[in-house]
Amino acid sequence: CTANLSDNVTLIVNPLPELIISSPPETCDEEVIQLQFNFSAGSAPWLVNYDVNGSPTSVLMNNINDSIAISVNSTTNYTVNSVSDNNGCTNNINQTITINTNPLPEISLGGGGSICDDGSIANIMFTINSGTPPYNLQYYAGLVSNFASNIGNIYTIQTNQSGTYTIESLIDSKGCEASIINGTASVNINPLPEANISAYPQPANILDPLIYFNDISSGHSSGIWDFGDGNIQITNFGEINHLYTDTGTYQATLTITSDSGYVDI
Repeated sequence: CTANLSDNVTLIVNPLPELIISSPPETCDEEVIQLQFNFSAGSAPWLVNYDVNGSPTSVLMNNINDSIAISVNSTTNYTVNSVSDNNGCTNNINQTITINTNPLPEISLGGGGSICDDGSIANIMFTINSGTPPYNLQYYAGLVSNFASNIGNIYTIQTNQSGTYTIESLIDSKGCEASIINGTASVNINPLPEANISAYPQPANILDPLIYFNDISSGHSSGIWDFGDGNIQITNFGEINHLYTDTGTYQATLTITSDSGYVDI
């Protein structure tokens, strides 16, 4: 017996999904970067199963070129184990990328002090821990911005510019920016003390030997009068008087001292 039949069947063979992952080869600690997923075959959406340092996880992707944001704080391995597409096709692939993490630099600032206006200088010291030298440093001296490039772990400047010194930013050779910034430094410029006195009446006589002395000095925080006859007295920063007991010529002096210890006579 023979039957004349007419029938057919269509078999659609879907390609296996293909995937390549990529990322920057290195990053800074705590920096957010993009882990890229590039699909060259299969139908969206794709389910990607992968490990992060051996810990399994998965992500569902809808675009041919897709990505996820990641932040790593140590060297991390990403290994793709398999990818499945919307057609139910699964491709067991094995691709690993390694992302090296660079530590963030840390910087502290110290030094400064109070100096006299005689050409003296103060030391401002920047101490850098961690990170990868050389570094680029931006700092402020008061309201003035300054920049230093290609510096090492210890950077010292000598200055007689008054003001408060602060750190604006520090970036190492890997492009990592310091997130821990400690300290400030202040430089105070003190004027030099200038001793100056007056005395009256001059000349005086033994009938009225009371002499009035006036401290008209500047820039001092203390002073001692020496009247030349064996008597001394602490200045009151104004007028005082002294009674001489005998005739003669006396060398009266006023020795003044500034806050920073400078002396003038």
